Amino acid sequence: MTLSELPELFSLAAKYKLRLVGTHVYLGTDITLDDMLAGIEKTLEISNQFPDLEFVDVGGGFPVDPARFDFEIYRHRVTAMFEAYSAHRGRSIKMVIEPGRALFGNSGYFYATVTDIKERADRYIVCCDASATLIPRAMFYEDYNPVKPANLESCDFFDKPVDIVGATTYSRDFLSKDLHFPRINVGDRIVFERAGSYCYSMIIRFLGQALPPEYLRTVNGGVELIRSGERFF
Repeated sequence: MTLSELPELFSLAAKYKLRLVGTHVYLGTDITLDDMLAGIEKTLEISNQFPDLEFVDVGGGFPVDPARFDFEIYRHRVTAMFEAYSAHRGRSIKMVIEPGRALFGNSGYFYATVTDIKERADRYIVCCDASATLIPRAMFYEDYNPVKPANLESCDFFDKPVDIVGATTYSRDFLSKDLHFPRINVGDRIVFERAGSYCYSMIIRFLGQALPPEYLRTVNGGVELIRSGERFF
């Protein structure tokens, strides 16, 4: 809701004798530390209008890449902000966060097999048996998952940029672009990192792609099939 709608909210709450005890904000996705702290500060300012306030939910938006967000600075700054705000309100105000992908994004991987390699004038196109519809974060956020050969360590790289594409006719079926990538061959496997949070839940059934199987690596190093996936042939 917008700030201009708050009077109507308070009017409805008074009409139905409701206590408004919390505020909740969505600040964005993959936002910077400074932007997130500025958003929290603004949220606390708005929350002053809620006399029965008990908690403030500042949402998520944390990047998965630890190099893009200093969680230690965040911890110190946001703790100081809420301690000062609680003192200002004369009681303890609870902070709620939704770390989501930042907790589990690096715990999962998406594997695909190379089916073709095409050389073009300015690049190579590596085709695989997957699709952007199966690891669709890039389709929504234009933020490709890091990718590397699954079982290959080589100092020999393609001599032109590499695009990795899926197995559909969709013109935007890119899994990554403009990579400086090790030379691989048809039949090799590639692995996309940071697929541990929303990868499976965001899958789109566009163009009839079969759902992939899902495996869990156990604490003793074993692998357990937890979702069988689909086969159409």
